[in-house]
Amino acid sequence: MRAAIRQRLLDGTYRLGTVLPSQRSLAVEFNASSTLIAKALRPFKDAGVLRAHPPSGTVVVGRIDPTTPVPQEAADRRALEVAKRKELAERTRRVIRERLANGQYGPGSQIPTRSALCREFGVPASVLRAALRPLHVDGTLYSVRGLGTYVTEPKRDPRPPSYTPSGNGSQTASTRS
Repeated sequence: MRAAIRQRLLDGTYRLGTVLPSQRSLAVEFNASSTLIAKALRPFKDAGVLRAHPPSGTVVVGRIDPTTPVPQEAADRRALEVAKRKELAERTRRVIRERLANGQYGPGSQIPTRSALCREFGVPASVLRAALRPLHVDGTLYSVRGLGTYVTEPKRDPRPPSYTPSGNGSQTASTRS
């Protein structure tokens, strides 16, 4: 939507001194809310290309530089950054899970330090923490302050292998004849 408005400013559809269609009309055209239209117009107003002139509407008061990219609001940049960090954390977690599955990080073993993993994956500590958090929550990993992070050993069932619980609460062994 913002790119379309930028293109219209560049190609002369919205010429210097003209009044843009109302935000309601643009919302219908772009199938978006008036709030999103206002957000799309904000960077052009901030750049001095558009100005609100109540009650007539938004007027084109400046020219746009064709070499500058489509302006983004800080919220848009932040949303992109958050999405990128989530994707990096998921990719890092996927690799660590693969290493756990193939035995590279075996039960009871210590995984590399956080700083080593950050260097290896090329991610900041916050992304690594986000990648490791679900592995701690599900009990795959545990940390000992000052010593490191370890792979949890599988719990052993104290019952003999022949034990099978019955539906009535009594215990029966499957090997009985």
